[in-house]
Amino acid sequence: MDTESSAVTRLQSALEELSRLIQTELADSTVYFERGVIHGQLSDPENAVRDFTEALRLDDSNADAYYNRGVAYAHLQQPIMAVDDFTITLSINPQHLDAYNNRAAAYLDLNQLQQAIKDADEAISLNDQLPTAYVIRGTAHSLLGQEELANQDREKVRLIIARNVRRN
Repeated sequence: MDTESSAVTRLQSALEELSRLIQTELADSTVYFERGVIHGQLSDPENAVRDFTEALRLDDSNADAYYNRGVAYAHLQQPIMAVDDFTITLSINPQHLDAYNNRAAAYLDLNQLQQAIKDADEAISLNDQLPTAYVIRGTAHSLLGQEELANQDREKVRLIIARNVRRN
Protein backbone atom coordinates (compact mmCIF):
# COMPACT_ATOMS: atom_id res chain seq x y z
CA MET A 1 0.00 0.00 0.00
CA ASP A 2 1.48 3.34 -0.96
CA THR A 3 1.78 6.22 1.47
CA GLU A 4 -1.08 8.24 -0.03
CA SER A 5 -3.62 5.42 0.13
CA SER A 6 -2.45 4.59 3.64
CA ALA A 7 -3.07 8.19 4.70
CA VAL A 8 -6.53 8.15 3.09
CA THR A 9 -7.33 4.90 4.92
CA ARG A 10 -6.31 6.46 8.25
CA LEU A 11 -8.42 9.55 7.55
CA GLN A 12 -11.44 7.40 6.63
CA SER A 13 -11.03 5.38 9.84
CA ALA A 14 -10.89 8.57 11.89
CA LEU A 15 -13.95 9.87 10.04
CA GLU A 16 -15.87 6.68 10.89
CA GLU A 17 -14.90 6.94 14.55
CA LEU A 18 -15.98 10.57 14.78
CA SER A 19 -19.25 9.70 13.05
CA ARG A 20 -19.85 6.95 15.64
CA LEU A 21 -19.30 9.49 18.41
CA ILE A 22 -21.81 11.85 16.82
CA GLN A 23 -24.38 9.05 16.54
CA THR A 24 -24.06 8.30 20.25
CA GLU A 25 -24.84 11.95 21.03
CA LEU A 26 -21.51 12.34 22.81
CA ALA A 27 -20.39 14.89 20.27
CA ASP A 28 -19.50 18.42 21.13
CA SER A 29 -18.30 21.18 18.84
CA THR A 30 -14.78 19.70 18.81
CA VAL A 31 -15.96 16.41 17.32
CA TYR A 32 -17.82 18.20 14.51
CA PHE A 33 -14.81 20.46 13.97
CA GLU A 34 -12.42 17.51 13.73
CA ARG A 35 -14.73 15.66 11.36
CA GLY A 36 -14.99 18.81 9.23
CA VAL A 37 -11.20 18.99 9.02
CA ILE A 38 -11.06 15.38 7.86
CA HIS A 39 -13.76 16.01 5.25
CA GLY A 40 -11.61 18.89 4.02
CA GLN A 41 -8.54 16.68 3.85
CA LEU A 42 -10.55 14.14 1.87
CA SER A 43 -11.61 16.83 -0.63
CA ASP A 44 -15.24 16.80 0.50
CA PRO A 45 -16.02 20.49 1.04
CA GLU A 46 -19.82 20.04 1.16
CA ASN A 47 -19.62 17.79 4.22
CA ALA A 48 -16.88 19.95 5.68
CA VAL A 49 -19.20 22.98 5.52
CA ARG A 50 -21.98 20.98 7.23
CA ASP A 51 -19.71 19.89 10.06
CA PHE A 52 -18.12 23.30 10.59
CA THR A 53 -21.59 24.86 10.62
CA GLU A 54 -22.69 22.40 13.32
CA ALA A 55 -19.49 23.03 15.29
CA LEU A 56 -20.22 26.76 15.12
CA ARG A 57 -23.84 26.23 16.17
CA LEU A 58 -22.46 24.60 19.31
CA ASP A 59 -19.60 27.10 19.81
CA ASP A 60 -19.67 30.29 17.77
CA SER A 61 -16.36 31.55 19.19
CA ASN A 62 -14.17 29.05 17.31
CA ALA A 63 -12.08 31.12 14.88
CA ASP A 64 -10.58 28.00 13.32
CA ALA A 65 -14.05 26.61 12.50
CA TYR A 66 -14.95 29.86 10.72
CA TYR A 67 -11.60 29.83 8.92
CA ASN A 68 -11.90 26.22 7.80
CA ARG A 69 -15.50 26.69 6.70
CA GLY A 70 -14.29 29.68 4.68
CA VAL A 71 -11.70 27.47 3.00
CA ALA A 72 -14.40 24.91 2.22
CA TYR A 73 -16.60 27.64 0.74
CA ALA A 74 -13.65 28.77 -1.38
CA HIS A 75 -13.28 25.20 -2.69
CA LEU A 76 -16.98 25.24 -3.50
CA GLN A 77 -16.35 28.46 -5.45
CA GLN A 78 -18.53 30.51 -3.12
CA PRO A 79 -16.18 33.46 -2.50
CA ILE A 80 -18.81 35.68 -0.84
CA MET A 81 -19.46 33.03 1.82
CA ALA A 82 -15.70 32.54 2.18
CA VAL A 83 -15.13 36.28 2.69
CA ASP A 84 -17.83 36.35 5.36
CA ASP A 85 -16.22 33.50 7.30
CA PHE A 86 -12.69 34.89 6.95
CA THR A 87 -14.00 38.24 8.20
CA ILE A 88 -15.50 36.62 11.30
CA THR A 89 -12.24 34.70 11.82
CA LEU A 90 -10.36 38.00 11.81
CA SER A 91 -12.83 39.61 14.22
CA ILE A 92 -12.02 36.80 16.67
CA ASN A 93 -8.30 36.58 15.85
CA PRO A 94 -6.95 39.72 14.15
CA GLN A 95 -3.53 38.08 13.67
CA HIS A 96 -4.80 35.12 11.63
CA LEU A 97 -2.36 35.23 8.73
CA ASP A 98 -4.09 32.60 6.62
CA ALA A 99 -7.48 34.31 6.98
CA TYR A 100 -6.02 37.52 5.52
CA ASN A 101 -4.30 35.61 2.73
CA ASN A 102 -7.36 33.54 1.82
CA ARG A 103 -9.72 36.50 2.09
CA ALA A 104 -7.41 38.37 -0.29
CA ALA A 105 -7.74 35.47 -2.74
CA ALA A 106 -11.53 35.45 -2.35
CA TYR A 107 -11.66 39.21 -2.96
CA LEU A 108 -9.54 38.66 -6.07
CA ASP A 109 -12.08 36.05 -7.25
CA LEU A 110 -14.81 38.65 -6.69
CA ASN A 111 -12.79 41.24 -8.64
CA GLN A 112 -12.66 43.45 -5.55
CA LEU A 113 -9.08 44.35 -6.30
CA GLN A 114 -8.47 47.10 -3.74
CA GLN A 115 -9.76 44.82 -0.96
CA ALA A 116 -7.53 42.01 -2.25
CA ILE A 117 -4.52 44.33 -2.13
CA LYS A 118 -5.42 45.54 1.36
CA ASP A 119 -5.68 41.99 2.73
CA ALA A 120 -2.53 40.87 0.93
CA ASP A 121 -0.75 43.86 2.54
CA GLU A 122 -2.02 42.70 5.96
CA ALA A 123 -0.79 39.16 5.31
CA ILE A 124 2.60 40.49 4.22
CA SER A 125 2.81 42.66 7.34
CA LEU A 126 2.38 39.48 9.40
CA ASN A 127 4.80 37.40 7.29
CA ASP A 128 6.84 39.09 4.58
CA GLN A 129 8.02 35.71 3.26
CA LEU A 130 4.57 34.49 2.20
CA PRO A 131 4.77 34.14 -1.59
CA THR A 132 1.04 33.65 -2.14
CA ALA A 133 0.27 37.08 -0.68
CA TYR A 134 2.64 38.67 -3.20
CA VAL A 135 1.09 36.63 -6.04
CA ILE A 136 -2.40 37.78 -5.07
CA ARG A 137 -1.31 41.39 -4.67
CA GLY A 138 0.67 41.31 -7.90
CA THR A 139 -2.28 39.87 -9.79
CA ALA A 140 -4.56 42.59 -8.43
CA HIS A 141 -2.04 45.28 -9.38
CA SER A 142 -1.75 43.81 -12.86
CA LEU A 143 -5.54 43.77 -13.30
CA LEU A 144 -5.56 47.42 -12.26
CA GLY A 145 -2.94 48.19 -14.92
CA GLN A 146 -0.24 48.85 -12.31
CA GLU A 147 2.45 46.76 -13.99
CA GLU A 148 5.40 48.27 -12.13
CA LEU A 149 3.88 47.27 -8.79
CA ALA A 150 2.90 43.87 -10.20
CA ASN A 151 6.47 43.30 -11.39
CA GLN A 152 7.85 44.21 -7.96
CA ASP A 153 5.62 41.56 -6.40
CA ARG A 154 6.64 38.99 -9.02
CA GLU A 155 10.29 39.70 -8.27
CA LYS A 156 9.66 39.29 -4.53
CA VAL A 157 8.05 35.89 -5.18
CA ARG A 158 11.04 34.87 -7.29
CA LEU A 159 13.44 35.87 -4.49
CA ILE A 160 11.46 34.05 -1.79
CA ILE A 161 11.29 30.86 -3.86
CA ALA A 162 14.99 31.04 -4.75
CA ARG A 163 15.88 31.52 -1.06
CA ASN A 164 13.72 28.55 -0.08
CA VAL A 165 15.28 26.34 -2.78
CA ARG A 166 18.79 27.22 -1.56
CA ARG A 167 17.81 26.26 2.03
CA ASN A 168 16.56 22.85 0.96
